Amino acid sequence: SWTVCDEYSLSCLSAVPIEATNIDLKPFNIVADGGTANSQHIFLRNNYGRRVPRAIGILACQRDGRIVLYRGNMKLTDITIPMPQNVLTTVIGLDNPVYNRADVIVKRSNARKRIKVSCSLTSTFSQVTELALSAIGSSMLNSSSDDCIGLYFSIRADSCTLAQIRSSLACTNDDVEWESFSLITLSLLIAATGGVIDDKCIMTNSRQAVEDSEEPWLTLLQSSFHADYMSRNACKLITLTSDRKEMKRDKRFKTSCLSEKEKEFILGCKCLSLVKQKNEKSHISEMIFDALHMLYEDAKIKRAASSSRAPSLVAEFLFNICRKCHSGDESLMSDFESHYLRDFPELKYKKDGVLRSVLGVIPKRLAVSSQPLCLFSSLENIIKFGSQSSPIYSATSRINGVCKSSYVLLQLYYIMFGSHSQCTTTSTDRKVVMALIQADFATVSDILNSFSSALALPLMDTLYRCRLNPPPLDGSWPATAFELIGRNDLAQIKLNLKPMGSEDSTLISSTFQADDPDHDGLVSIEKYSAMFFPNDTRIHEAAKLLRSSKPLFLRVNRGPEVHDHDFERLKQQKLALLCRRILPLPVGRGMLTIGTLDCIPVEPLAGPKICLAGRVHPQNVIVNLEENRCTSKHKMWPDFHNGVANGLRLPMAVKGEQTINRTWIVSNRPKTSQAPPSQPNELPPSPEPDHTYGGLLFALGLRGHLAALDKTDIVEFINKGPLTTAVGMMLGFAANKRGSCDVTIFKTLCVHIPSLLPTSFRSVDLSSSIQCAAVAGVGLLCQGSAHRLLTEFLLNEIGKRPVADQNIDDRESYSLTCGISLGMVNLCLANIAKTSVNDG
Repeated sequence: SWTVCDEYSLSCLSAVPIEATNIDLKPFNIVADGGTANSQHIFLRNNYGRRVPRAIGILACQRDGRIVLYRGNMKLTDITIPMPQNVLTTVIGLDNPVYNRADVIVKRSNARKRIKVSCSLTSTFSQVTELALSAIGSSMLNSSSDDCIGLYFSIRADSCTLAQIRSSLACTNDDVEWESFSLITLSLLIAATGGVIDDKCIMTNSRQAVEDSEEPWLTLLQSSFHADYMSRNACKLITLTSDRKEMKRDKRFKTSCLSEKEKEFILGCKCLSLVKQKNEKSHISEMIFDALHMLYEDAKIKRAASSSRAPSLVAEFLFNICRKCHSGDESLMSDFESHYLRDFPELKYKKDGVLRSVLGVIPKRLAVSSQPLCLFSSLENIIKFGSQSSPIYSATSRINGVCKSSYVLLQLYYIMFGSHSQCTTTSTDRKVVMALIQADFATVSDILNSFSSALALPLMDTLYRCRLNPPPLDGSWPATAFELIGRNDLAQIKLNLKPMGSEDSTLISSTFQADDPDHDGLVSIEKYSAMFFPNDTRIHEAAKLLRSSKPLFLRVNRGPEVHDHDFERLKQQKLALLCRRILPLPVGRGMLTIGTLDCIPVEPLAGPKICLAGRVHPQNVIVNLEENRCTSKHKMWPDFHNGVANGLRLPMAVKGEQTINRTWIVSNRPKTSQAPPSQPNELPPSPEPDHTYGGLLFALGLRGHLAALDKTDIVEFINKGPLTTAVGMMLGFAANKRGSCDVTIFKTLCVHIPSLLPTSFRSVDLSSSIQCAAVAGVGLLCQGSAHRLLTEFLLNEIGKRPVADQNIDDRESYSLTCGISLGMVNLCLANIAKTSVNDG
C-alpha cells in the first residue's frame, strides 16, 4: 500500500514540476579483481550530444512575485523574465508545465496574460560545456556534504545565466556557453584557493588589452626590416602608416574583455558567495580540477573526439588555469603544463582569450596527485606489467557517467593483459565479452564509435576469436553476447530456451528459407555468410549475378530521330542479348547452392523460374521478351539445368537411411493439363511440357535418392514422359548406381543405343539426345571397371564414319559423349603398371 508523507514545505503562491536539470550521477564502485563497472547505475552515453535522463524540479512563484527554481527544498536560482519598464507587471501564478516549459501568468493593467517560458540548466548548444558540468557534478556528488551539492547546482545556474547575459550583449564569439563556464570556474578556483577576486581583478574593455595586442605589430612597423622591405616593394603594396589613429582595428577583439554587466554578475554570483563562506575550501578546487582533467583524458580515447572540439577546448582551459598557478616566479603546475603541451603544442603561443579579463592568481597547487594522470600511460603499464595500482582508477570512479569510457577501457585491458590470474586465452576472451555486455556495448559499432581505432583493435581481435570458438549454448552467455561476436545463428537458438539438439540447424535453415520468395536458395547462402563474414560481400555479389528469377535492368538510349516502333525493336534486341546471359545461370547457381537444404520438404520442392523480362527505368515498366526470339525449343535445356540446380540443394543420401521415398518423387511430377480450345470445333492445344522435372530426376540421382523408385517407374518415366524426363531418368539412375555395373540399368541403357541392338531393331527412331544420355549413363554405371567390350565399343563409336550414322547433324555431340564415357570406364587406371582388362 502507498502512503503519502510530507518531506518539506515551500512558501509560495503557485508551484509546478519542471524538468530543468539532469539526474544526479552516482559514482560506481571500484572492482579490484578485474571486473567491470556496474551497469545498473545511470550513465551518460559515450557519444556526445545524446539526451540524458532528466530530474524533476520545482518552479515556484514567491509572494513578492519572484520566480525561483528549486531542487527539492534546495534553492537553485532566480528566474528573471524581461518585462516592459513603463507598464506595471506582476507575476501571480504558474500553469501548464510540459518538460522544461511552463506558462507564467502575469497581471498587466488589470488584464491577465500568459507567457510561455523555458527553464533549463543544461547547455543545449555546447556539448563540451554540458560534459564539463556533469563531470564536476559527479565529482562533487561523491561527497556527502549538502554544501558541495548546492555549490554544483550554483555553478550550473551561474554558467547558464552568464551565457544568457553574454548572448544578450551580441557577443560574436563562437561558444558563449563554454566561455561563460570558463569565467565562472576560473573565478571560483581563485576564490577557493584563497586568491583575491574583487573589482580590480576583472578588466572591462581595457585599453591595455588592445595596446598589448597591437604592440608586436607596432614594433614590426618601426623595425629596419619593414623600412627596407617598403623601399623595395613600395610600388606593389598599399602604403601603411604607423599612426595608431589611422590603423584599422578589429571590432570583434573587444569581445575578449567583459562588459560592466558581466563583471557585476561574476562578482555577485552565488557560487562565489558560497565558497567564501566555507572555512575549508581547498578540496573544492581539487575536485573541480581533477574532474576536468579526467574529462580531458576521457575525451582523448573517444572516436567522436576526432571530429569534436572537446579535447582542444578543455586542454586550452586547463593550460590557462595552470599558468595562473604560481607563487611569485615559481610555477606550481609546470608538470601539467608540459602534459597539455605534448598533445597541443600550439597552446604555448595562443592567447588566453576571454580569460585574460580575470587577473587573479591561484596561489596553491590544484591537483591532488604528484604527477599528471595519463590514461595512455596507465594502459601501457597494464600491457607491460599487468599492474592495476594506479591513481587513475579512483579518479575515473569519482566521475561516473562522463568518464565511463575510460573506466571500462581500463577494466577491459586489465582483464586481457593483467597478471591477476593465470587464465587461458579462451576464458579471458569470454570474460572480456561478458564485460562488454555488462557495460552496455550491444553491437560492434558501439565499440568502434566509443574508442579510437588503435584502442579498439585488441577488443575486435577478442571478438573474432570468440566468433570462431563460441562457448556452449547451455552456459551463462546471454543471446546478446552471441550477437556481439557476430553469431546471430546461436543467438536465435539461445532465445528458444530449449536444449541444443540435432534439429537446431534445421530450425535456422527453415527460418532463412521462409524469407526466400524466389525459392532459389541464394537468400540462405547470403545470410549464412553474413553471420560468419559480415564485411565480406563476395557471396552477396555472386548471388546477385546468379539470380535468374528477377527482371533484368534494361537501359536503351533513344535518339530524337527514333520512332516508337523502332525503339520497341531496339529494346527487344537488347533484351534478347541480355537473356543469353540469363539462360546459363542455373548451372552456376547449382554449384553455389549445392547441399544448402538441411531437411527434406514435405510439400513438392518449389523452384525458381527463368525470367526473360526487363525493367525499363525510370518508368519501371516490365518488358517481356517476344516468343519468336526465344522459343520453347531454346528454353528446353536451360529449364532442364534449372531443375538440376534446384534438386542439388537437397542433402546427400545417407547409406542405410531412406530420407526421400517414392511418394515424394512422384508427387513432384508436373500435372498435365490441357488448355480449352479457342474455337468450338478446334482441337485443344497440346500441353507445354515441364522440362524442370527431368533435371530434378538427374539431381536426385546425383544426390543418391533415385533408388527409392521401382523398376516400373523407370520404364514409365522413360517411355511416357517428355524427352528431358527420359534423359534425366537415364543419367540420374546411372549416377545413383555409378561404379556398380548394375545389370538391370545396363540393359535399360543399352536398349537406347542403336549400335548395341540387333540389325533388325536398328530402324527404331531414337532421338540423338536419348542416345547421348544412354552412352553417358553406361560410362557412369561402369565407372572404373575397365570393361573390355565397352572400351572397344566406345573406341569404335568415336571413329565411326558420319555417313553410316542416322543422326548426322548431332554426330559431334555423340562422339564427344562417347569420349567422356570412355574416360569414365577407364577412370584412374593410367598409373597402374599392369592392368588386366575385364572381359565382362
